[in-house]
Amino acid sequence: YASFNIAIPRFGTQFRKEAILHHWASPQVDTMDQSSTYPVISTAELSSQKIWELRNKAIKRFYLRPFYLLQRLFSVRSLYEFKIHLQEGWALWKSIILAQE
Repeated sequence: YASFNIAIPRFGTQFRKEAILHHWASPQVDTMDQSSTYPVISTAELSSQKIWELRNKAIKRFYLRPFYLLQRLFSVRSLYEFKIHLQEGWALWKSIILAQE
């Protein structure tokens, strides 16, 4: 299992102070979810869109590896577990594949 999160300028952190100082983020930003929220940071080197694309690319490269998919398939021990894998797969598909359309 891997989690690909995007840095969030949380209240009271040094990162937030720097993000606001350098105009990477607005002082009004109050996002706390770093796992699935569109990036609130944008720099001269990396736009929010590019950060999002890199995150999605990392997710695809990790979870859509043939060996990983086969390993997950052959690890299923019950119908319930198979159903959970299908739900997780559909959620992944919606978040990174269908979101591009």
